[in-house]
Amino acid sequence: MEAASTEARPSVDPAVTAIREHKTWLIPFAFGSAQLGAAALGILKQVAAELPAQGPITVAGRTDDTGPAPINDALAQARAVTVRDHLVRARPELEGAITVEAAGKCCFAGPNDTAAGRARNRRVEITVAHKAPPP
Repeated sequence: MEAASTEARPSVDPAVTAIREHKTWLIPFAFGSAQLGAAALGILKQVAAELPAQGPITVAGRTDDTGPAPINDALAQARAVTVRDHLVRARPELEGAITVEAAGKCCFAGPNDTAAGRARNRRVEITVAHKAPPP
């Protein structure tokens, strides 16, 4: 007869269950612009269809490193607001779930020493956090 196992089972830390999985979409913008172009509108159509009915949803505006910081900060904010407003028009129930963040000259996706890198940095990131399933 086998003895009952006395091995301690690890307990689940409640903080661990708060760990979230993220999904992020990138919305491109032209230099110096907060207007939605054709590529951005195509991506936003997909995003609006895929966003869950509940948040949290973060819309974060970004710029490249060209120009003065105050102008980039304002442009990053304008881009984020443009995307948020577009999503809320498409899905009004999301209005309370969306948080807008913005920072120019921050959080670069590519190097700023090439045109392609700067183009990658002119974007809005839409991130949805989901609770991770228990281990």
